[in-house]
Amino acid sequence: MTIRAIAAALLLVLCAAPSSAASFLLNYTTFADGVNAPVSVSAAIEADADPYFANGYLVTAISGTRGGIAIDGFTDFSEVYVPTVPDYGFQSYVDSFGLTFTAGGVGYTLYRDSSDTSFYHEFADNGFGRLILPASLTLAAAPAGSVPESATWAMMLLGFGTIGAALRRQRHAATA
Repeated sequence: MTIRAIAAALLLVLCAAPSSAASFLLNYTTFADGVNAPVSVSAAIEADADPYFANGYLVTAISGTRGGIAIDGFTDFSEVYVPTVPDYGFQSYVDSFGLTFTAGGVGYTLYRDSSDTSFYHEFADNGFGRLILPASLTLAAAPAGSVPESATWAMMLLGFGTIGAALRRQRHAATA
């Protein structure tokens, strides 16, 4: 293996940037009022890191169900906040603009109450609103996938190349 190939592999490893994408799980249940039974929402959210807001993520996709009906769309301006250090009392939340999605042709917006941030509300585009039970809402990072980052792939290739070069050099030394 030449010095040029080793330098190229090292440059590849150093330049491989980790992904800024993240996955989150959102679950909540609406409050049962005198007319309507509670409705459960379970969704997987895909998001990219927000370059302007620390620990913020801009939602790029959402899938799941609302009351057994598939979630089939979302608006392009939705943000979730997930702190990296939960010890300071910060909790994960959906920003005050809300997370807007559609299910069964009806649009819904989930947003945090500005006067009491422990409460969330869900409003449908038909004007119907529901309170979310604070204890029922969870927004957490999804378990990590099994696909390695590009930097990991580069390190593996560099390792295999180094092992191959060592074996080749050992074979040439034995025949000489």
